[in-house]
Amino acid sequence: MRGTATGISGDALATALFQIESVTIRQARALPDDGWEERTYACRLYRDAQNGKWTDRFVNPYTGETIELTAQCGTGPVVHYVDGVASLPDFDHLESTAIGTPMKLSMQRAGENVVIRREARSRFAFGEPPTYRFETSADTFVARAADVADEGQTSISSAYNWTSVTQWMRTLGMGDRPGHMLWNVNGFKYDDAAELPADFRRALEDAMPGALDYAFD
Repeated sequence: MRGTATGISGDALATALFQIESVTIRQARALPDDGWEERTYACRLYRDAQNGKWTDRFVNPYTGETIELTAQCGTGPVVHYVDGVASLPDFDHLESTAIGTPMKLSMQRAGENVVIRREARSRFAFGEPPTYRFETSADTFVARAADVADEGQTSISSAYNWTSVTQWMRTLGMGDRPGHMLWNVNGFKYDDAAELPADFRRALEDAMPGALDYAFD
């Protein structure tokens, strides 16, 4: 996936802060109760917002401070799906409209394709006493309608977009300055790491050798 993190402050024009490029490896396996378990592992790199070159820092236009952007890989929370309801058995500091209730999807036919969209409003708790961060996000998938309708399909190729509005990143050091961040990324589903863009694979291997060799337990 590739996209841009944008700052929005007051009545000023929104400002592109940096670009992100990432890959997520997903594993789905059946549960004994006929549900599914999903595990993820993701790696993220950064690009300059203006010239698109790989970078590990940028100057915060609001403060003038240089901010480090650390290439990183890590696992996400384990998600269980039973009867269309998602739960996080090992992750208890998130409240979300996408968790604990039947999944709500909107579907729109567009020629031979179908557009599938899910919105979520979430709150994350950190520390004790807790402080909170908020996020409103939308996931949109575009896939062949025939693939979606085929109950025998176990893996569907699709194009993907994720859009999110959040508070300032804590590492930006924005203090009490009012404003938000807009994250927008686009991506595709690949069957193998060899299909990823070659420049991304090279940059990831240089930053974190062996990152794409990860295997789930």
